[in-house]
Amino acid sequence: QDVIRGQGAGGLGIGSAIWIGFSVFISLFIGSYYGAKVAGFITRGIGGVQGAVISALFFGFLLSQAVSTVSLLGKGLGSTVSTVGGSVGDLASNTQVQDTVNQALQGETLNAPLPEVAQGLATRLIRGDTQGARNFLVEKSTMTEAQADKIVSDVQTNVGPIAQNVAQASAKAVMMIGWTLFFSLTFGTLFAVLGGGIGARSHLKRPLGSTEVRDVRKTRAA
Repeated sequence: QDVIRGQGAGGLGIGSAIWIGFSVFISLFIGSYYGAKVAGFITRGIGGVQGAVISALFFGFLLSQAVSTVSLLGKGLGSTVSTVGGSVGDLASNTQVQDTVNQALQGETLNAPLPEVAQGLATRLIRGDTQGARNFLVEKSTMTEAQADKIVSDVQTNVGPIAQNVAQASAKAVMMIGWTLFFSLTFGTLFAVLGGGIGARSHLKRPLGSTEVRDVRKTRAA
């Protein structure tokens, strides 16, 4: 919704992608490493398979949480392209849209506060309701229908490109999430398999001490 309102997609930028990637890689590697290390005497191959299973469980949970985010942005993108739906109000609140409408209404005598008229006019135009926008403007001001038609036409011409830019920004945000999930899934699984293999090999080279074994047994019993 911040993307649609014109507030940018900073939270979905490169910095967030890097942070998510590193956190996923490190957590999967360490989890798979110690999972294989405490599993007993297993080969590197079995340790790698165990890491892959841990990765599958991890990403199963992660994707279930990410679906809601992708669906939200996808809905915003579809609503922006078709100029209908639940994101119309968000697009009407876009700062560029509001500036365009406010500039068009500058100097006009209104029967309601400027923000209210600007929001109502922008919402109707984004829905494609040109007639409703004109009637709303006539009702909320002292304009004639001809004057209202001119303002509606000017605003509609300027809002179109803004809506297209918002649609492109939303598409880029969805693409960023998709690529982040793809690389996290691919390299996260590799790190998990690597961690499991190294953990199994480390256990074969230096098995857990008696104290560590007792601690593991207590944990399993609990």
